[in-house]
Amino acid sequence: MKLKWLIVVLLVAMFFIIILNRSKIAERLLGKAEKRPANSNATSTLTIEEKRKIGIDESLPAQAIRRDVSGNVLIYKVDKTSLPKDSDGDGLADEKEKAIGTNPHNKDTDQDDMPDGQEVLLHFDPLDSQSPPPKK
Repeated sequence: MKLKWLIVVLLVAMFFIIILNRSKIAERLLGKAEKRPANSNATSTLTIEEKRKIGIDESLPAQAIRRDVSGNVLIYKVDKTSLPKDSDGDGLADEKEKAIGTNPHNKDTDQDDMPDGQEVLLHFDPLDSQSPPPKK
């Protein structure tokens, strides 16, 4: 009876050791050394190449919040204080709206139920309510 309990205790202990060291065990089984970059979970400035890979504007300041063991960005944060002002929230900066003639305080300058930013993105005219033509 004592032998059975000893085996159970040893199995439970081995289970916890495996759980606590699973990444090291997996690396040894796969023959890979861990390549954890220094401060892998500390914030660091994203490089231009990383911003391109993620798909964010290269000019925006961004920080990597978390990286994987290979150094790839998992979570990032963009400094929104550096974004251009968009008073009406239509996706076009106020300066851009002034340049193209739309109203920076009205999401839909031509009143066609499509925000100015979406019209510009789709290459429609945000000043012409007939662009795009109405669906039939």
